[in-house]
Amino acid sequence: QLDSAKQWVDRIELPDDSKAWQNSIELPEDMSSRAATPTETCESDRSRFEEGRQIERLAQYLNNMPEIKRENWLNLSFEDRVKVVQRIENQAAKIGCRPALTVESAPMNKNERGGMNWGSQKIVINESLIRSNKPEDFQQTIKTLLHEGRHAYQYSNISLERTEPNDEKYQAWVMNLVEGYHVAKLFGLKNYYLQPLEVDARVFSEAVVSKLKI
Repeated sequence: QLDSAKQWVDRIELPDDSKAWQNSIELPEDMSSRAATPTETCESDRSRFEEGRQIERLAQYLNNMPEIKRENWLNLSFEDRVKVVQRIENQAAKIGCRPALTVESAPMNKNERGGMNWGSQKIVINESLIRSNKPEDFQQTIKTLLHEGRHAYQYSNISLERTEPNDEKYQAWVMNLVEGYHVAKLFGLKNYYLQPLEVDARVFSEAVVSKLKI
């Protein structure tokens, strides 16, 4: 199964004109070679990792973060905002019992949002989203972070240790990898958008963001 996982490249959200950045983050042949391991032993009871429970725990954590209240976020420097986003990723990783990835920012085209690279253990978010003071861009920053973190959860389940309790969901992820991840610029936006890995990540991130009171 993992032999074909090398096709599972980073998700550059939507645009097809991001060739330079996309080419710079191709995953290595052995994508597990540099993968970290979770910092805690995962519980044998998988009910802890039910999607609804993870969503509730993440939303509760975020709603209790004073830094992401709008009036506080606006007063944070760019560097401090990146640190806050990293803290959110650390908590998401803890809840999912997976490695916490390093969150970085990078200049991207205005329609690009971010991507996850399992080989380098990084999530990259469009720098302009983090710098922006627009409420919609802040929400998109959080949504992109959670979306890419969900991809890390998917891949951790397949390449490190399975914790996902839903068999249908897990098998759909595996099949998506076996058949080959569909990059939008090669397979079209529809195929990219409808594949199980992307549907799951969108549903998860949207569900968390919908519960935020910030």
